[in-house]
Parts: sequence; C-alpha cells; structure tokens
Amino acid sequence: MNKLKITLSIVLMAMVGCANNQTVSSEEDRLLAEQRDKQIKEVAHALEAGRVSYEEGQYAEAEKWLFSEKIWMHGTAEDKSNALKILAFGFCINNLEITCAQAFERAFIINPDFELSAAERGHPLWDPAFQRANFTYKCLAAKRLENGAEKATLCQ
Repeated sequence: MNKLKITLSIVLMAMVGCANNQTVSSEEDRLLAEQRDKQIKEVAHALEAGRVSYEEGQYAEAEKWLFSEKIWMHGTAEDKSNALKILAFGFCINNLEITCAQAFERAFIINPDFELSAAERGHPLWDPAFQRANFTYKCLAAKRLENGAEKATLCQ
C-alpha cells in the first residue's frame, strides 16, 4: 500500500510539473509573439519615417532611418530591399551613381524578386542604375553552378 501511495504521489507530482512546464511554455510563446509584433511595428515605422524623410528631401535623416538596426536586425528581405531602394533613389538624386547602383545590387542579393513599381520604372535618374544592377545580378546568378563553379558564359 505504501508503494502505491508513493507511486501515485510521484505520478501526481510529474503531472503537476508537466502542467507547469506547459504554462511556462505558453507564457514564453506569448512573450515571443508580443516581441515579434513589436519588432514588426518598429520596422514598419522606420521604413515609413525613412520614406517620408526622403520625400521631404531630408536625405541624411532618411539614411538614418533606413540604415537603422530595426530594419537590418528584424526586417524581412522585402523590408531590407525596400530600404535599399529608397536609399538608392536618394543616392541617384544626389549624383552618387555608383553608390546608387550598389544599393540596387544589394537589394537584388537580399531579395532576388526585387523590382521597381510601374510608377518607379523609367525614371531618368535611377532607372539606368537599376537596369545595370539588375543585369549584373542576373548575369552573375546565371554564371553560378550548384557546386560553386562558374559557367563559361559571357554576359552581354
């Protein structure tokens, strides 16, 4: 009988322990979800503040927002490529053509599906840099093989 009581006590303690672990796990999940939601909002805020600063001609302020840790530590590939796009626009407007093209190239590296919207395409300042970056990215991507070797292809 004593063995039965001891066994039942052990089983009950284990069940209580499991229930407590599930409660802790649920609480951790909730806290992680709250933290991720906060990060998503901070990324969206930084992107919007950067876009508004750019549109107001405040390029240094736009750079501050678009290079912020919020975007680069917690943003998605799309968030990062959008930040780089706005930065590229600012670089092109300020006649920093190489820096503009480099920003577009990095956007392609981060997000291979990166594109300009219909309204953004064809702009005389940044479309040439965008087209060069697009060509360079696709050319280099086409030259790579799965094993890391390169194809003998010329990009023209």
